[in-house]
Amino acid sequence: MNVSMAQVNSNEINDIEKTELHYGIKDGRVVHVESVINGLDCGCSCPHCDSQLIAKKGNVRVHHFAHYNAVDCEHGSETAIHLLAKQIIAERKVVQLPATSLKQMTLDTNVHPHHVNEFIPTKLEMFESVEEEPTMEGYRPDLTALGFDGEWLDIEIKVTHEVDDFKATAQIERRRNMLEINLSQVSRVLPYKELEEVVLYSAPRHFIYSQEHHKINLVLEAELEEKIKYVDNLIHNAQPKSSSGLTTKCDEAVMLIGYKIGSGFSTKNQSDFKIAHLFYVKPVQSKDTANFSINGSKGFEVEQVDVKETLSSKLEGLDFPVEVKLQYEPKPGFGRRTKWIVSDITEINL
Repeated sequence: MNVSMAQVNSNEINDIEKTELHYGIKDGRVVHVESVINGLDCGCSCPHCDSQLIAKKGNVRVHHFAHYNAVDCEHGSETAIHLLAKQIIAERKVVQLPATSLKQMTLDTNVHPHHVNEFIPTKLEMFESVEEEPTMEGYRPDLTALGFDGEWLDIEIKVTHEVDDFKATAQIERRRNMLEINLSQVSRVLPYKELEEVVLYSAPRHFIYSQEHHKINLVLEAELEEKIKYVDNLIHNAQPKSSSGLTTKCDEAVMLIGYKIGSGFSTKNQSDFKIAHLFYVKPVQSKDTANFSINGSKGFEVEQVDVKETLSSKLEGLDFPVEVKLQYEPKPGFGRRTKWIVSDITEINL
């Protein structure tokens, strides 16, 4: 069912919907006016004030309940929706859990933001048992449900009052799962089947507390802390060191032969990308390494290195080839080896 058909803006819940009653209590259950016989023989009472109701099922007005020998109360519809939502969940023993995006953010030493996140998709949760308004230690939720995984979930139904900060804080301290389903913008005159769809699946809902989310957040916090440590270490190592006189990584007397800065779209990755590269020549490797022996080498080879896009105007003013000094700074990322990016270029005048 389309959610927009069932949910309406608060300004559109008119006075008739607030006072006209389509649900009553019969034999301890919430029932729709269409499911009972006409008149006083319907055997129903008001969900809010418990007064006797009369079912009015004529041919002119929409079928509804009215208070018999009493003034129609203003809160009958709201109470009916609240009671019926609990009844639906208790009987169906199922509820749709919301998709949730968990995010953590912090700043590095240079006040650059770093993010980590985890997306948890929506899930249909089925319960072994559901109890309405159980008496718990220090509180009483609208419902509490036992999942087949052995986990408990308290459920609150919001019609007029949401879970306040005090109650939410207490729930977090208890480390007990709680879900709030928001029916405040739902029409008070929805037919039963449509309301059932809204309550179980489509109405807005969010976790007041989730043990699963708490554990994932701890992992994200640790991951972010490790990332910031790594980045801050790179930043620290890139700073001038007064004790040794060393500065950032530099290449002296590099013969710069060109550069390329641009952007595009990758059809393989379905995403935008940017490149900013410098090209310079250097002597071909002539010395052995731990795992490679030189049998012969001569001449020059081309080297490519990343460069900051902010240097494009300086690069445009150079006549290639040109001998320059490149200054580097660490490029944030992961891996065991530090990656570098050219942060400044100084032309060498011979």
